[in-house]
Amino acid sequence: MNEWRVVIADDHSLILEGIKSVLLDLEDAPSVFFATDLPQLEHLLKTGEIDVLIQDVKFGADDARQFIPSIRSAYPNLKIIALSSLGDAVSIQTVLNSGVNGYVI
Repeated sequence: MNEWRVVIADDHSLILEGIKSVLLDLEDAPSVFFATDLPQLEHLLKTGEIDVLIQDVKFGADDARQFIPSIRSAYPNLKIIALSSLGDAVSIQTVLNSGVNGYVI
């Protein structure tokens, strides 16, 4: 089987480790990488062939709605899943409009 690669971009270690644990329990477990800030995320995307990005919307001092369009443009085949505690319709719609493939509250 082909190995797939996932970046979890979140500034909370509990979230990073929790999602990693779930992913590594999969039968076809991916390689999992962490980014805790935007420069780390940009570095990982540039240096590796990443298949899936699980992106926290409120990413430390950054708002993913501002940079997801440029990531989408640079990596059109990348699957982006937004992860957020924001559950209101306006927030969800703005995230979806930024170019993500899915949204998890």
